Amino acid sequence: MRARMFLEGLAREHAVTLVVGSPGFPEARTCDLAELDGLVEKTVVLDFRSDRDPHLFVRRLAARLGISAGPAWDWAAPTPTMRGRLTALADHSFSLVHVFRLYMLPMALSVVGRNSTARMQLDLDDWESETRLDLSRLATGREPGSAHQYQSEASALAKWEQEWLPRMSRVLVCSEADATGLTARHGLHDVRVVPNAVQVPPALPPPCTWAVPELLFVGGLGYLPNRDAVTFLIDEVLPGLVSADGTTAARLVVAGNGAPWSLRSRLTRPGVRWVHAPERIEPLYSRAQAALAPIRAGGGTRLKALEAFAQGRPLVATAAAVAGLGVTPGTHYLRAETAAEWVTAIRALLACPALRARLTASGFDWVRGNCFAGRVAEIQALARSDS
Repeated sequence: MRARMFLEGLAREHAVTLVVGSPGFPEARTCDLAELDGLVEKTVVLDFRSDRDPHLFVRRLAARLGISAGPAWDWAAPTPTMRGRLTALADHSFSLVHVFRLYMLPMALSVVGRNSTARMQLDLDDWESETRLDLSRLATGREPGSAHQYQSEASALAKWEQEWLPRMSRVLVCSEADATGLTARHGLHDVRVVPNAVQVPPALPPPCTWAVPELLFVGGLGYLPNRDAVTFLIDEVLPGLVSADGTTAARLVVAGNGAPWSLRSRLTRPGVRWVHAPERIEPLYSRAQAALAPIRAGGGTRLKALEAFAQGRPLVATAAAVAGLGVTPGTHYLRAETAAEWVTAIRALLACPALRARLTASGFDWVRGNCFAGRVAEIQALARSDS
């Protein structure tokens, strides 16, 4: 969503050449690029399938065996095969290179060269080294191997930040806290805050009338904070929603792919429905009495909170899940941290339609004032100021 937002804003002021590809963007999804007609003049799609690129295969095998010299995201460094694809841009002259996330800088530099006069604009989204440290703390005691990996990535990213951020023409983040911290640590002169946003429907969606109360969690389950959140909900919150007669107050619906085998057994328990890869998320929200975000680590601002507000569903969330948004507990959402607080908040929502309606209206009004179209206009203004 954030990358699309920037693409639309930049395309209003510039002719855009798009270089796209990641391990999560297989060839089967390149048909999605058809939606970009009118925004992009030229597109270069990089194939990140290791069965088609022997260099990627060797890298990933080395990482799996623990003998890789680079961090886990070393796939971002272009292989000879990728460099061959990028030669199609060799005769292009760019006035602005917008890079989405720090670890994609090697890919961008392979396009423009280290001596290019093009302005380099880096969208960090969140402060990546600090986010990895936070993930490392969350993983400690839960996933020791992951904790070590996140710590290693944090160190590598911190070195890159120290080397590259001062050389960027502009650095973009989504929260004031990250902007202040990065400016102080690296002495940066142009750090701009462009908050995250989502598409907001023209009117508040109708309340849920589904017969069976459902509670919705949305998020990729390959991401540690989301796995931690789902495990917490199933192991510690759902038991508190079971009445003395054995009935459950509501069913938990988990929407997200990438669940490891260690989590899948939980997702098949009574009272839980797992939607692995929903084509559209709106029908799931329409059946939900509330959206849940028990996030305990991460960086930036959470799209899942914005999405819940936009879809007209009351939100129960930790303080970490809404950090940087500027929303107020009790007005825009219900805050809960401990399992007991989560059970109390959920039961209150299920029992009180008026409370659901009040939170829904407040959340929707807030997100409508911070919507996608407004952020695109901000990005367009930034691009115009550089022209």
